[in-house]
Amino acid sequence: MEDVGLIKGLIEATVKAMKFVRAYPENNPVYIRTIDNTFKKFTEVFKHTGDITLHIKQYEILFGDKQVYYNPERFDNLALLFFKDGLRELTFKKGLNKGELKAFLRIIALDERELSDDDIVTLLWERDFQHIKYAVDESVLQEDEEYETAATKKLMEQTTSANEILRAYKDAFKTEEVKAVEFTPLTESDLQNLMTEFERDSEYRLHRLVNIIFELYYQAKDREDLEDVISLMESIIESSVKNADLESVVDILKKVKIVMGDEHTHPEAEAFLKRVINYAGSPGIIRVIGGIMDSGVGFEEDVLNEFIKHLDKNAIQSFIDVLGELQNIRSRKTVINILKTVGPGDMDVLLKSLHDRRWYLVRNIVYIIRLMGAKEAVGHLIKLIRHSDTRVKKEIIKTLGEMRSPQEVSVIKEYIGSPENDLRLAAVRAIRHIRTEDTKQILIQQIMRNDFIDRDYEEKKEFFGVLSLWRSKDVAELLINIFKRKAIFKRSKSAIH
Repeated sequence: MEDVGLIKGLIEATVKAMKFVRAYPENNPVYIRTIDNTFKKFTEVFKHTGDITLHIKQYEILFGDKQVYYNPERFDNLALLFFKDGLRELTFKKGLNKGELKAFLRIIALDERELSDDDIVTLLWERDFQHIKYAVDESVLQEDEEYETAATKKLMEQTTSANEILRAYKDAFKTEEVKAVEFTPLTESDLQNLMTEFERDSEYRLHRLVNIIFELYYQAKDREDLEDVISLMESIIESSVKNADLESVVDILKKVKIVMGDEHTHPEAEAFLKRVINYAGSPGIIRVIGGIMDSGVGFEEDVLNEFIKHLDKNAIQSFIDVLGELQNIRSRKTVINILKTVGPGDMDVLLKSLHDRRWYLVRNIVYIIRLMGAKEAVGHLIKLIRHSDTRVKKEIIKTLGEMRSPQEVSVIKEYIGSPENDLRLAAVRAIRHIRTEDTKQILIQQIMRNDFIDRDYEEKKEFFGVLSLWRSKDVAELLINIFKRKAIFKRSKSAIH
């Protein structure tokens, strides 16, 4: 068990080192210190375990039969990084030197764009490490080989022989006149392929630019230099968002967070970096994101979640503002779920929005509070129960009910006899969550009213359905007596045509 703990710590140190190697230039003191510390960690573990053999699964890494790493996410997943390229076993042999470790970390620190031409296994093979060995799933390599063989064969079948080329060359000199060359127009598919290539190249260049900007950050000598670098980062964030490219924004934010998390980062420099995080959650940026979602384009869920994870609490107000402007129901649901996630970071901002003049925004904020289960908001909701819009009142009653708030009993008592059918139903449904002696008596009092028999069928059904949740003798006897005495489920007068 001690060995398992050591290996877990070693992998955690490796993952951390991978991020630092990706974020810092090679001549940076943090980069150098990271390599030294990681090598020291390997050296210490070797003393206890000898050679270290790891078994690679899709989302986990095993040492023997013990899990020492698990990550179900797509991003920064060390297991998935190895697994997708066919690597199934990785061994670090005692005697591993610092140069080999540094080269290994540089390989695994490459991101998907930099790995577009080579895979992890190829890069490991090219380095020919003496103290790092690996085993590969041959079926993954076989798929690539079969494809290459088939493609080569097809090309050879279509290739003209040398004699035919020579004959065509001679015939060309016999031609008396030169015919105009006919160009085949590009199809829609051709144009689309060209655009894809341009975009791919653009994305790669942007990624390299981000790395260069971070190198400039490390070389900054004064506040003016820092100001220039941060402005560049903000410009890239703005441009990327306008092009619906959240992945590039996430790339920047992740690097910023890594640098901010370094204990050697100067507080003044950290304040500049925090400005980048705040800018990513600013009203202008979030409004553009909202507009893209409202247009029906949207973003990949995992990328959007990764983006949200890196935002600061200033983004809460930005998303609330956007929520009040969105027209598409799907985009509203997305923003509601975002606010459910980030809202706890600053409840005061959410509570302030309860006083917005737009009823639909207020209703959505109440709904978000319910999704969050934020019981600290109960007092604010009780004060809001006099809202002029019935839809807001319904949402408040439902929210208080699901939170099982004791204050809800007085609200139920007030609205269960409301002249508005929607409010009565909301009140009786809230009782499903607050089953006390008081709420039972409130139900019984309503059912015993003389005008109850004239209410519509669905409402009466709801009342008796909730009352039946009390599996007690007195409720059973009461229901039997009511059904014997009255044709309680006869059609109401309003239902007769």
